[in-house]
Amino acid sequence: MKKTGLFVILAVCILSSFLRASAQNDSIRFIQAHKAALIGQFNTALPLFTRIVTHDPTMEKAWRERGSCYLDLGKYKEAMADYNTALKLDSMDGLAYENRGILYSLKKMKSEALADFGKAIKLDSSCVSAYCSSGSLLNSMKRYEEAERFYNLAIAHATEQEKAECYCNLGYTLMQKGEYLKSVEQLSKAIDLKPTYTEAYKYRADCYFDLENYQAYENDIVKLRKINKTPEKKNWSRQ
Repeated sequence: MKKTGLFVILAVCILSSFLRASAQNDSIRFIQAHKAALIGQFNTALPLFTRIVTHDPTMEKAWRERGSCYLDLGKYKEAMADYNTALKLDSMDGLAYENRGILYSLKKMKSEALADFGKAIKLDSSCVSAYCSSGSLLNSMKRYEEAERFYNLAIAHATEQEKAECYCNLGYTLMQKGEYLKSVEQLSKAIDLKPTYTEAYKYRADCYFDLENYQAYENDIVKLRKINKTPEKKNWSRQ
């Protein structure tokens, strides 16, 4: 074999080895950055994600995760740019849609947020957080019937650990609709699963008050006092 042929083979081998090493380094950096982001160390995570996307602009999950860092830091413009890039690279990333939906919601772009939550659900019909995000947004828009439907879907797919929050959210929605007995039923389920759930006690106390069941209302207020010692008690004399 000619020397030029050997040099070419050697160069290819060196390049392949370099690319493999770089890819491994990016994987290590991603794990490090992801762990840092989970505990709120964004000043550590951001440079690592930036280094990854600079070296490999096709690494979609690094764009998505960097977008989430920007979102948590309140840098909405940067977060939006990164989520858009991530979705251009992978239009099937339900988490990117869900996170962008949260960003739209914070920017008061409610229609866009609902659309993104819907895309996340379409890609993963068991996405409890997307159902709950949709329900919360619909509650803020006073579209309670639709919110109730989303929370029921969340409950249908929720794990035991997730169900307490779902029941509480549904109870709140039913309370806003004036369906106090149904609300009490859902809030009681939340409390059964999480006996220190202050929000559920507060909403249930409100329902009991509106139902004029003052003894049950007082019982929940006492329980709230024991949990957080600073409940807000209503005056029974209506204005």
